[in-house]
Amino acid sequence: MAKNRIVLLYVGSLLAHGVLAAAVSAIEPPARVETVRITMREAPPPPPEPVEPPPPPPEPEAPPPPPPEAAPEPAPPPRPRAEPPPEAAPPPPPMPAAAPLDFGVAMQGGVGLGGVAVPVGDVHASPTAPREAVTRTASARALEAPQEARAPRAASEDACAEDATRPRPVSMPQPAYTDEARSAQIEGRVRVRIEVDATGAVTSVEVVEGLGHGLDEAATAAVRDARFEPAMRCGEATTATFTISVRFTL
Repeated sequence: MAKNRIVLLYVGSLLAHGVLAAAVSAIEPPARVETVRITMREAPPPPPEPVEPPPPPPEPEAPPPPPPEAAPEPAPPPRPRAEPPPEAAPPPPPMPAAAPLDFGVAMQGGVGLGGVAVPVGDVHASPTAPREAVTRTASARALEAPQEARAPRAASEDACAEDATRPRPVSMPQPAYTDEARSAQIEGRVRVRIEVDATGAVTSVEVVEGLGHGLDEAATAAVRDARFEPAMRCGEATTATFTISVRFTL
């Protein structure tokens, strides 16, 4: 009995030791720790890329050869020079034209036309009447110088080279101011073209530049009744045409 127990204990001890040995062998040994040192170094910069040289400029094209010059045409043979016709005698120089007649006549203060007394046409004009900013034409004050006066020449007078004298005014009535022009405060001048015959009478009157308001008619009537000393040429009286101005002022 006791012997069996010893055997059992012995067998049990073997089994227990076997199990322990198996368990110990099954346990993995601890991993080995290795120390790793990491060193960081900056990488060197990459080498610069090689710069490609610029391409050479293209070679200029050779200019095209110039076209061959055409041979000059031969000059035509000279023509025989014709003899010039004989020169005609030069015409006689033209006779000088008569100088334009230019004279002025003052009619202020009732005296005019070469010192001849002339009645004043507007004795009722107010000295304080208002004036326009821009002066036009009205109360007869002066007979101004004519601008274009020429004595016509007859065919028989072509041989006379003397210029016509200027006609001189002898008398001229003062043109009257119209009520319409006075109320409208019209001032200025009326230019008329007149013709004076060989007797000094006015035979034609034409208004060149007028004022209206009856002043053109007043100036025409006064000029028609005027008297002049006729223009003289080569010792003879002649007809003359010229332009005069009749000034109207308030």
